[in-house]
Amino acid sequence: CAPQPSAYGPAVKPDTDAAFVKSATLQKNSINNVPPPGWAKIFSNATASINGDDQTKYLGYFELKGYNASECADYCDDVDGCIAFNMFYERDPVLNPADSCPNPAGSTHIKCSIWGSPVTIDKATNSGQWRHQFHVVIAGSNG
Repeated sequence: CAPQPSAYGPAVKPDTDAAFVKSATLQKNSINNVPPPGWAKIFSNATASINGDDQTKYLGYFELKGYNASECADYCDDVDGCIAFNMFYERDPVLNPADSCPNPAGSTHIKCSIWGSPVTIDKATNSGQWRHQFHVVIAGSNG
């Protein structure tokens, strides 16, 4: 039940996986976020993030303090070989789930994953996972 890193995204109430993926605030931020000059939005407001496979070139991820495509693009520009990024909200536990705290409160992390290969909606298959009784889920995923 160790404390997990702080999150910067908006709190979602009620604190459930279903409310998170249906959050009007997260959806609005995703849909209204405009890519910076030179970048094109390939998909918007998905409930899964890009999942690497044999054809994708995952280059890492960064935690953002705001849902900001320009900041995510800047991270990509700073990494050799980066040609695409996936920005999304992730519901994560505030404590590491364990037998003594199987379903802790959730928090909203804003993540920017960067890729050395194109991102497409068909590669957005990471919809989260279970950690004890806590359900990690994805919302507002833009590529």
